[in-house]
Amino acid sequence: MLTPRLPPRRRPAFTLVEMVFAVAIIAVIASSVVVSLSGYRERKAVDSSYAFLVSLVDSVYAYERVITRLPGRLNHLTTMIDGSRATNYLGSCPEGNPALASCRTSCGASGDFTGAPAGSYNYTAADSLAWRDKGPFFHRRLETLGTVIGIGTASDVLVREPSNTGGTLAESDQRRGVLQIQILSVLAASAQRLDRLVDGVDNQAAGTIRWSGSPGPDGRIPVVFWRMPVRGC
Repeated sequence: MLTPRLPPRRRPAFTLVEMVFAVAIIAVIASSVVVSLSGYRERKAVDSSYAFLVSLVDSVYAYERVITRLPGRLNHLTTMIDGSRATNYLGSCPEGNPALASCRTSCGASGDFTGAPAGSYNYTAADSLAWRDKGPFFHRRLETLGTVIGIGTASDVLVREPSNTGGTLAESDQRRGVLQIQILSVLAASAQRLDRLVDGVDNQAAGTIRWSGSPGPDGRIPVVFWRMPVRGC
């Protein structure tokens, strides 16, 4: 005798409460993944920018040792300077600079250079030859309109601040100034992370990394400065 086949059991469907609960769990997991990825990207951007800037600072010092002048712009590190044209460099008194004596006497009482705007002077033909022999000084091309890095754009324009910490004109080659690399349009969180990475603290008014003012509506700081000490006025 054949046993009658029973109809398959139906699995009960999810209730509305269960579905809502499942969707909520998925949303929480998705949001945590997005936040984690966003934090990872920010850390990676800051780390890559830090490596870029450290290498850039080393290159500026190497350039100063060879050319015996500070570059007027960042692209002078990767584009050969032309001593036959009016291309400016920034005033500097490094050791071995043949113009050291005149550099000493051209320092004003406040520690600023006189006789040229912002302490800038024109390169010479000898500077071009030195660049051709030793350049380029940086591994990546630096653009005149700014070079995009992880956290923003490294401006081509360098800002020279004179030192006014005292000393006589005869000792001016021992006085210190500051050369500032400008990083444009940086997220506040990235600026703070870079500040902690470089200076060990989050203080926008002191140390190597500095900026002023508050972030704009987009959460970005217009200009963040990497300050590097230079010899001279």
